Amino acid sequence: MKKGIPFCIVALVCWVLAGVMIVHFVKVVSERNETLATLTAPANAEFALTEAGKVSLWHNYQGVVDGVTVNDDPVLPSGFGFELIEVATGRKTMMRSAHGVTTVRIGDNSKVLVGVFHITTPGDYELVVTSPAGEQRYLSLTKGTFGEGFKELFGIVGTATLLGLVGFIFLILGIIFMFVKSPPKSQPPTPLSNAS
Repeated sequence: MKKGIPFCIVALVCWVLAGVMIVHFVKVVSERNETLATLTAPANAEFALTEAGKVSLWHNYQGVVDGVTVNDDPVLPSGFGFELIEVATGRKTMMRSAHGVTTVRIGDNSKVLVGVFHITTPGDYELVVTSPAGEQRYLSLTKGTFGEGFKELFGIVGTATLLGLVGFIFLILGIIFMFVKSPPKSQPPTPLSNAS
């Protein structure tokens, strides 16, 4: 029975580590969905970044945004302008326009990626959005990019799944070794008595 206990302990450790990975997954998902700022263009919005990195600009074209029901065309009309300005220095960061179409749907809300700003210095920033002929659109900024988040989340889920499977295998081995009986120890042969 004692032979199976180490296998069960390894299974338990694997499952605890898988649980830690799942908690980390939830944390990463909440950080990836953290909205830094929302605005109704044309407008300005200020936000603070505690670390350098990428910031994604989204066009929230369908759903409920700040209590308003929105149902716009996913494609922004031409003529929108986007400037990201570091408040302390006045330095501008250029936006890299999205290549292809990245759309995120959460429930009834849909948004499409407009572009990404690569911010090299933490601090306070202001997003200035201008629009053609007063066109109104709902925009939001989130930390990171969709592709970065997908790779990280895929790695976390894969690792947690692998740990869970390894834990299951070790549990099965532990149960098998607990119920397999050791062969009885052989007794030394008894000497034959000479009965004469």
